[in-house]
Amino acid sequence: MKRHIVIAASLIIAALSISTAGCASRDSGRISDSFELAGTSWHLQSYGLASQQKTLLSSTEITLVFDGNASHISGNAGINLYGGDCEIHGSGISISQIYQTQLGSPDISGVTQQENDYLTLLAKAERFSEDCCGLIIFCDGGELHFVSG
Repeated sequence: MKRHIVIAASLIIAALSISTAGCASRDSGRISDSFELAGTSWHLQSYGLASQQKTLLSSTEITLVFDGNASHISGNAGINLYGGDCEIHGSGISISQIYQTQLGSPDISGVTQQENDYLTLLAKAERFSEDCCGLIIFCDGGELHFVSG
């Protein structure tokens, strides 16, 4: 009987280890050895304070693309295209020199505000982490949650 309990416990521990192996802890800031941002592209799913994440407005898309060296970013901020310089050190990230096109558009249903909120947070990026759903960039004042795109 004891042997069956030990075997069952071992199987449960093994199953838990396998099921969580692909996810870094949301709060740990750890990055798995295989997680690289260079050459990747992402779609923003939500943004804002951790406890008050906002989803994107309907019919809008915000993207983030890292070049092959992860030294430059670009993407679509909702209305305008943007780009900037990027420095990554471990799980730390700094984005600077952000520029954007100046496509004139009336602020239909808050799209301009959403774009401004996104770019403001992106400029305040401090660190990033992988989670089961994608990429989280932790910023001074909020978080950006992305899925692979």
